Amino acid sequence: MKKLLFLAAAATLAACTNDELTDQIAEPAEIAYAPAVSVPTTRSVITTENISEYVVNGFLTAGNKTTHYISNNIFTKTSGEWNSTATHFWPHTGSIDFYALSPASVASKLDFGADAPAAKRHVTIKDFEVSTTTDEKTDLVYALTADRSHENGSDLVAVPINFKHALSQVVFNVKNTNSALIIDVDQIEIANLASKGSYTLPQTSTTLAGGATGTWALDKKINGGKTYSTFIKNVTDITPASGTVRLTSSDEGALFLLPQEATAWDPKNDAENLNAGSYIAVHCRVWAVNGNDRVLLWPNVKDTSGTIPYHDVAIPVNIKWEEGKKYTYTLVFGEGAGYIPPTDTEGGSTVDIAGEPTLKTISYNLTVEDIVETTENTLYGKD
Repeated sequence: MKKLLFLAAAATLAACTNDELTDQIAEPAEIAYAPAVSVPTTRSVITTENISEYVVNGFLTAGNKTTHYISNNIFTKTSGEWNSTATHFWPHTGSIDFYALSPASVASKLDFGADAPAAKRHVTIKDFEVSTTTDEKTDLVYALTADRSHENGSDLVAVPINFKHALSQVVFNVKNTNSALIIDVDQIEIANLASKGSYTLPQTSTTLAGGATGTWALDKKINGGKTYSTFIKNVTDITPASGTVRLTSSDEGALFLLPQEATAWDPKNDAENLNAGSYIAVHCRVWAVNGNDRVLLWPNVKDTSGTIPYHDVAIPVNIKWEEGKKYTYTLVFGEGAGYIPPTDTEGGSTVDIAGEPTLKTISYNLTVEDIVETTENTLYGKD
């Protein structure tokens, strides 16, 4: 019976691996996996609780030979149960390095390098590009579980797949500190970011706390880089009493972007942004308020229907993002409301100048006319 089971296992492997491996198969012990994701947060982030698919590649090293033993085996979860495109069994000799990624669609971008036999692979996600489409907020997680084998008892437990996050997550808040202003917001953008790069996975195992990480190699900015937008439900009448208002969160509207560094736009010395500096654009309206009276300060136009539109104000931002970290930007309106963007395609007043403050405080230049001495007059009062 054992021999029949062995033959069945070898036949299964013949369909998805090299025939010469079949004489290495141990008594049939199926390779099982236990995926886990570091730092569980909320729904748009891939977590241990919500992960629904991943792809596994495995490299078997036996003696002085390395073989691509598991090739793009995709796992999907249906009704709480995991199913895969192929079943694999533990070889009797040698050790396997397991590389896992989610979402599984990134398998089409994998480059396994051309390392020498018996060497660790340099597995790379080539030309990964972050979509500028707002509803494609895609997290990217990766894992490496190295040196697992039948000989060291790895076949007795599920292979731990400890996923780490390869991208940075960005969310936004807004706060108004000026009781004389009311702010409305309906969209946030970040301009002039690198959008494409290649990610090389680590060569030692990942763990949930710390452990190995990979490296990004980013393409240089082309034509000033990309702009990423996040739409939110209109948040209106933000006053100091509103406190800090969450515009986006991990649940809704968060951006997943390439870890990178970028220099802020300098509106004073580079108003047209020829150096492609980065800035956050807030699609908003700003009102001055005094009691029940409200006066529009920004934008200073109406559309053809007479409706008051939302227009961008720009806030320069220096960026230094690391993979697997969440960055929350709280945009504070109060002393001002940013600058007129370097490319205000929506228009404003014809006198708007890029780099100028969108709101200018009313100031006063006080002078008092000198008292002029005149002729002295002497008066006598009489009954």
